[in-house]
Amino acid sequence: MKTSSLVGSILVLGIALLACGKKETYSPTCKKETEMTAPWTGMRLPVDDGRVCSSTSNRLEVQFTKGTKEEWFGAFETAVTTAGFVKKTCTNMSCSYSRGAERMQIVGLDAQKWKTIVLHM
Repeated sequence: MKTSSLVGSILVLGIALLACGKKETYSPTCKKETEMTAPWTGMRLPVDDGRVCSSTSNRLEVQFTKGTKEEWFGAFETAVTTAGFVKKTCTNMSCSYSRGAERMQIVGLDAQKWKTIVLHM
């Protein structure tokens, strides 16, 4: 009887977990995709395989569910240096760039389910 009760409880728990719906692919702060705005639109940033979570004139946040933080960071770095920015300094999570009087920072964040790249102008 105890075994049958345990199996029944596990079965009910499994069905309840399945009924909760699909798991979110992106973070709770990135539930909906937004349109990329200037000045980011002119930089040919690699956003097609990700989701633009937020975009303003001084901040862009993009999340990816595939690849590594290093791969996405490198792809964004290539795009901004191609757009004329020059790398200045780096830490383990970010690098700063300049183009004339403009300053930009790329920050890479790594969560278990998604990789986030944030650009600050």
